[in-house]
This record gives sequence, C-alpha cells and structure tokens, in this order.
Amino acid sequence: MFVELSAAAALATATAGVYFWDYSRAGEELSKFAPNIGSKPLKSKQKGGWTWTSAAKLKEKFSADKSIQNPHENDFLEDVAELAVSCFKTKSSDKPIQNRKSIFIDEFRYFPETIKKCSPFFIGKSKMEKTRIHFAPVDMTKSLLCVGPMGSGKTVFFKNLIFQNWYKRALIHDIKTTDFSPILVDGKRGFVMNMYNDKRVAIWDIMREKNFLIMIEAVALDLMVGAVGESKDQFFASSAADRVKTMFETAYLRGKTSEARWAILEEEIQNYERRAIAPKTTENKDVWNNFLLVKETLLFWIWRVQNAQKTFTISDYLNSNMILVMNGKDKAMKSYYSCFISALANEALKMPDSETDLTFLLLDEYLTIPLSEPTRLIIHVLTRAKGFCLFVGMQFLPGDEVAKQQILDSSKYATILFNLQDGNSTQHFKNYYGEAKFKELEKSYSKNKHDYITSVSTSEQERTAPFLSEHELQKKPPHHHLTILQTGEAYLGYTPQAKAPKIYDPLDDILDIRPFKEKLRGIEANIDK
Repeated sequence: MFVELSAAAALATATAGVYFWDYSRAGEELSKFAPNIGSKPLKSKQKGGWTWTSAAKLKEKFSADKSIQNPHENDFLEDVAELAVSCFKTKSSDKPIQNRKSIFIDEFRYFPETIKKCSPFFIGKSKMEKTRIHFAPVDMTKSLLCVGPMGSGKTVFFKNLIFQNWYKRALIHDIKTTDFSPILVDGKRGFVMNMYNDKRVAIWDIMREKNFLIMIEAVALDLMVGAVGESKDQFFASSAADRVKTMFETAYLRGKTSEARWAILEEEIQNYERRAIAPKTTENKDVWNNFLLVKETLLFWIWRVQNAQKTFTISDYLNSNMILVMNGKDKAMKSYYSCFISALANEALKMPDSETDLTFLLLDEYLTIPLSEPTRLIIHVLTRAKGFCLFVGMQFLPGDEVAKQQILDSSKYATILFNLQDGNSTQHFKNYYGEAKFKELEKSYSKNKHDYITSVSTSEQERTAPFLSEHELQKKPPHHHLTILQTGEAYLGYTPQAKAPKIYDPLDDILDIRPFKEKLRGIEANIDK
C-alpha cells in the first residue's frame, strides 16, 4: 500500500514539474489559483507596458454597488430579455432609474490558450468567469470607443447598456433602422427623428429655440458639412453656410411666431434662387451650387414642421426624459442630423455641471455622421461636465484622418475591441498599446562526453513583446471582445447573449411625400415666371 501511494505521489510531483517547467521555459508565472491570473498570464518580471489585470483585482474594483436599490441588478444576466421588458417598457410618465450607482458592462473571461495552459491546476476558473464588470455612471461621461465590423457583437453590447435605463434622456443613431428603433420608439417616451416616417416622429422646430441666434451659426455650418462632407477645401461650402445663416436670421427676426418664421424662410430661399438663376446674376455660382445641396432639405424641413403632429425644441428635450432615434441613411437626413447634433452640443454647454443628469449619446456608425471640427470637439470633450455620455461605434478607424483619430484616442474612458477585420485598425491598436517589457530567464547546460548534464547556468535577458497580437485582435471566440481602460486595466470580456424583445411595431409607416413634391413643383414654376 505504501509503495502504491509513493508511486502516485511521484507521478503527481512529476506532472506538476512538467507544468512548472512549461511556465518557466515560456517566461510566464505559474499560479494554481484563477483569481491571480488575468485573461492571459503576466510575463515574468514585467517591467513596463500594459498588462492583463487579474480577475481578483477586476472584481474588487468593478463590482456592482451593493447599496443599489434595484431588484433587476443581480438578475440581469439570468434573463436579459425579461429585464428589457420590465425595466425599459415604461409609461411616458415613468422616470429612468436615477439611483443606479453601477452599470453592468460585460463578464470577465480567460483566453482559451490561458485555460489550456493552466490546466489541471486552474482552481476557481468557473467562479472567476462569473465576474461581472460594472462601471460607475459618472465614468460614462468620459466616453467609450467600440470598434468591430458588422456581426461582431457591437449591437448586442449596446442593447445591454440601453436596457439598463441608467440615463435620463438619449440620442441614438440607428442607420439600419432595425437595431434600436423597434425597441425604443413607442411614441410616448421614444420618438424617431427621421422626417420620412409618418408616425411616432418628432420634428425639430429650430424657430422656437430660445437661443436660436446663438446656435444658428454652428447649425448652418454643420448643415452644409452634412451635405458636402468634411473635406478641408470648403471655402464655397462655408460661404453657402453663411447664406443659410443669414436666411434663418432674417426669418427669425422678422417673424413673431414659428409658423411665420418658417414661411419667411421659404420666401428667402425662393428669392435667392431667382437672383442666382437670373441671366445677369451677381451671385457666385459656386456658392449657389453648394447651396443647392441643402435646398431641398430645407424646403422639406419647412413642410414637415408645418404639417407635423409633434414638434420639439432642444430645450424641451433637455428638460425631459425623451429618447430620440436618428435612423435612416437618406442624404437629406444626414444634413438634418448633423446640424441637430451641432445645436444640441452648443446648447449643452449652457447646462449646469452634473454627474447625475445624464444624456446617453450613442453614435453607432460614427463615421457616417459628418460633423465640423468644432462640433466634434464639443461632443468629445466639452459636454462631459454636463453629464453627456458619448459612446462611439464604428466598423473601422478613420484611417488617414489624423485629427479625427487623435480625438478618438485622447478622449475615452475605455476601448471595446471586437474582432477586427481591416489591417489599418489592427495595426493602429497594436501600436497604440505598445509593447510589454519583461525579463526572461535563459538556461544553458554543460554536458560531458557521455551527453550527461553536468551543470546548469541561468541568466536574465530583457525582452519585449507586443501587448496585443493580431490573433487577439482578430480571432477572439464568438461574442467576446477586449475591454481596455485608460486607467490601465485590460481583460477579455463577454456579452451575455439573449434575443432582445421587439417591444414596439416596426417603423414601416413611411410618409406619403407626394404633397411635398407637388408643392415643390409649384415653387419651381413660380420662380420660373
């Protein structure tokens, strides 16, 4: 019996020795306990660079606030769909959860290679992979950058945040119209901004804005940027923006009511066209050609306000718990959305500083929203103190647009990286997070003529290795992503999968615009006379 036990002990010792040798040879630390290991083991004697944060440290720093009085907080992972119905499907008079002190982000996971490497001594793995990461709502004001192609998991990640209802109001960009609109737009709290929808739509009435004369210059500029794009050579576009600004100011100052102001704006547009197309015109043709890019958008906007069932101002929005969804990719809507974001950003600067009155600004497909540089700076940096929480979603990075890339890199609390597909984004993040510096033990052996080892010598060698490999950036398991915080924490995250309920009917009620087209023909005929 003693002999059998000794043999078993020897076998166990030998097995442990093999695993220890494997780690020593790889220059990695060996730990029998999962809480002490991050998504990947640390390099031995690491001296600098980013590291993978241990599960225990993440749990300590990012656990849910236990004082929170929210019955759904601990049940969130068990049934996302049930939470969505009970927590989000509210009456228009219901208020968002204002006492929420932590927001569920994702679950901690180990890389498959880590699990394989650490077995069979990976004690506590299952428990650690139930670790839920939470951020404080105020940290959301520092912005999140989420990068990954279609189908990589961004939409599910964003829905998780939407359903928790931690914000007072929201502005959400839904270019495909099917990701967020069906679960948000109820016609009570949630409205679509797309002017081509017939129901559950709210039209922005800028002529009723109290700070109209302050915001109109930025609005006119971003209206043109939305039409012509963000190219540097925008002399004539800027001149056209000045023309738009002058028209709006004339209408606002001459008219006493919103209705009168929109009617005057329509007259101003027609008068400008008459002058521009006259045989002996003194109007600049390049400026006129740029103005033509927004002319129909302006006339359609006028017509929609004049026939809208519901209009609103930014003041109305900021004093409510409204959710506005910018959906659709029509060119006219692109200009409309660009100038609205501009006005909202400038109006937000007049709000008092707050860490609780939160506005959720989810700009998915961010690169499809043209904005002027001043507006982009405001939404990324200056609105933070006002409680604005910017979440940027994109399929890939902007490439050679250096200024845009710099503001994305410099103004974020965390980066969420799904499986990347383009080489530019992959290389950027490899360079951005740099290399880990560590010391590695190297062993050399002396042997005699019989090939027996007679002595072993060790030496420390300084090594560097990229913190992120292409495999980690491009080939993570399904529904996984990298979460890397600017405060230094990094881990492999997982978003629980659940089919989100489509609470409201699809927005397939498209507006009949034939009356507008008939009016447009009448305007053109009147100008030609």
